[in-house]
Amino acid sequence: MFDQMYGNMRYLASIARWHDRDRFDLEIVVPRWTEFAATLSDLGAVVRVVPPPPILQTHGGRLMRGFLRQLKAAAAVFIYTARLVRVIRGGAFDVVHCHSIRAVLTIGWAARLTGRPVLWYVKGQLDNPLLDRIGFLLATRILFQGATNKDRRYRLFTRLFRYKIAILANGIELDDVRVAASESDIEFRRSLGLDPARLNLVAVGQVSPPKGLRYLIEALAQLKNTVRPLSLYIVGGDGIDAYKDHRLFLEELARSHQLDCVYFLGWRRDVYRIVSLMDAMVHPSLEEGVPKSVIEAMALRRPVVVTRVGSVPDLVTNDVNGLIVPPADSTQLAQAIERITNDDALRHRLAQAAFDFAWKNCSIQTNVHGLENVWSEIAAR
Repeated sequence: MFDQMYGNMRYLASIARWHDRDRFDLEIVVPRWTEFAATLSDLGAVVRVVPPPPILQTHGGRLMRGFLRQLKAAAAVFIYTARLVRVIRGGAFDVVHCHSIRAVLTIGWAARLTGRPVLWYVKGQLDNPLLDRIGFLLATRILFQGATNKDRRYRLFTRLFRYKIAILANGIELDDVRVAASESDIEFRRSLGLDPARLNLVAVGQVSPPKGLRYLIEALAQLKNTVRPLSLYIVGGDGIDAYKDHRLFLEELARSHQLDCVYFLGWRRDVYRIVSLMDAMVHPSLEEGVPKSVIEAMALRRPVVVTRVGSVPDLVTNDVNGLIVPPADSTQLAQAIERITNDDALRHRLAQAAFDFAWKNCSIQTNVHGLENVWSEIAAR
């Protein structure tokens, strides 16, 4: 678990904030105590720390590299599952809710061994053919955030298990967005170094290879001296040790292209406020579920340039409420950025359509209410 709160962790905090406390008690299992765990506790959730074997805290795609490492990971899953079985047997749990295949393969196994139903809310792309299929078998119910991600892969499995699969669209804290949008001021703009003569772009998310930031920097290099001057503000930290070298790589990449307009702001609590001051958001991710940062930018009336990954196409319709390009394609990304740079009318039209879509379809309260209905349904079984 990351020490800083990113999209999925902020979503869990929203569940703790908005769930019906008269009907549901939340107990959240975490691998260690962090600021995120403290936030959940402050919101009224019971937080239980159950440390896993160290190998299971490996991220960045390293967990399944090499046959020997896979054997060690399998043994660690067995050990951790045994710990979690004791936790579940010792508590009054009606439903076990998982947000990742990693969770399904640990506490999900423990839940099924103790007769509890498992809800798997798929928050990202599914790309491990073996483990994902095990997840389909283990889960009592499976929720996707959008139809595109559901149908992107494993079409046979989604047909076979259609009786346990449904879609529940993501949501954001719209009230928090409204407050942030009203707080912008001249002094804050000055503290960020925003230049009104430039088109200011923002990218939000963990600074990691799957977020595709290298292609965004390469796109800016293609646009250098060809369009209105651009600045890029990257909001997000490394998150874990596995990604620290990637930020250094991106900084060096920007220097090699002589881009002095790329600013790494790190992880920020005031991210909404920062986004509200930008001219556009660019989200060049290589893999996603439904990125909350994109929804938040849309709700802040910012035009978005995104990649066609995960369920992003369920959120953004090309040339209607944003621009969509293929992932890992810096040339097409540059072309899309050039369009919104040169066409003020397009930028404003996309921003208004994005705003309308987000405020109509993306309330976190609606999402949590739908989640509660699923909890009740599978617990009743």
